[in-house]
Amino acid sequence: MQAWSLFLDTIEEQLGAETTTKWLRSLKVIHFDAGNLYLEAESSFQVDWFEEHIRARAKKTFVNNNFRPIKIHLTCATQEIHPPSSDQEKTASSPSFTLAQDPLLPEYQEKQYIFSAENAILQQLLAQTASPTPPTFNPIFLYGPSCSGKTHLLQAFAHAMSSTHQNVLYVHAQTFTENLVRSIRSGHMQQFRHTYRFADVLIIDDIQYLERKAATQEEFFHTFNHLHNQNKQIILSANTPPGMLQNIEPRLISRFEWGLSLPIIKLEKEQLFTLIEQRSQQLQINLTESSKRFLLEEFGANPKSLQKALNAIYLRASSYQRALSPPKIQVILKDLIEEERREILTPEKITHIVSDFYDLRPEDILGKSQRQECTTPRQIAMFFCRTTLKMPYTKIGAHFGRDHSTVITSVRGIKEKIQVRDSSVATAISTLQQKMQ
Repeated sequence: MQAWSLFLDTIEEQLGAETTTKWLRSLKVIHFDAGNLYLEAESSFQVDWFEEHIRARAKKTFVNNNFRPIKIHLTCATQEIHPPSSDQEKTASSPSFTLAQDPLLPEYQEKQYIFSAENAILQQLLAQTASPTPPTFNPIFLYGPSCSGKTHLLQAFAHAMSSTHQNVLYVHAQTFTENLVRSIRSGHMQQFRHTYRFADVLIIDDIQYLERKAATQEEFFHTFNHLHNQNKQIILSANTPPGMLQNIEPRLISRFEWGLSLPIIKLEKEQLFTLIEQRSQQLQINLTESSKRFLLEEFGANPKSLQKALNAIYLRASSYQRALSPPKIQVILKDLIEEERREILTPEKITHIVSDFYDLRPEDILGKSQRQECTTPRQIAMFFCRTTLKMPYTKIGAHFGRDHSTVITSVRGIKEKIQVRDSSVATAISTLQQKMQ
């Protein structure tokens, strides 16, 4: 069937050959006509995967020669997979099956986290939750842009609460999803649910990764309810406030807003300089003042990169007796400096990413056109330059060839559309944020 083959080729460009071959090309074509395609899957898990990742795409792009949609009917060749029965519980808790865990890094503790004046309430909250008492706020929802320190802070919560002998489970949302997938496939849902629903504290990083994952959201919904009803602490993080999450079920967003939602403000340069001084003292690295400034200039855009650079200096030059000068550090960290310079986000890269998303040329966004298809992407690019790069309005205006008042109006306009949940703008912002990360 030519339409199905063309659809698979299109999907392969988006998901890759390996994924397409494993999950889609293995589907058996039973029957087809001008408006229907009947497929058979090898397992119910393959059906679930199709419903979660492909069904919505197919409704939009899977059409016949007359450009009319073709309806896909998907059945399963085997029986449905069910959670193990009580007779299977021993097998379900078999030591041969283990759930993946994300490690708690020893450097991601409270004493290594720099609390700014704007984030001072987080330090108070951390001290409060470390006490093994019923939670005051539940859930705690922390949000902030990439490189704002969300993972460090969540792990600091995990370390502090573990020290009071609470059973703390910290995972990335992607790990939660992968564990669920493996548990369904292998019939170990009993073990999965016991692990996640009987923790004293559940901490999940980057909850926005559950977007468009219907089966995962369903399981997390019940996990959340169980823990909340048992008065167990839930702590979540995301790149946006709960209300701005896209393709997350409303009933979940409602629960995310039950407790306390707090923004995490990115550190300013002087606060990052304090981080360099503290970490170099802990590692007993001898740095000159000019070396600290050099590290700040090269790695200050990303606190994680800054930590990585300091750790690399410790490993590569711990035996060096003199104070390390900028030229010496440049030699020691040559590979990391080159990597950082390739990856650092700039106004030019933002313009390119936004123009590519809207199928435009960067010149279209930077030009004088007032057509709607150019003005909205231009305003979104300005919005990211302001919110992500923290650029002054005048510098943003210089990049786009506009005065600062135009930039202020544009950024304000995008913020207003986000607040009223303009679906097209909110979806674009969410997708572009992930691309920039």
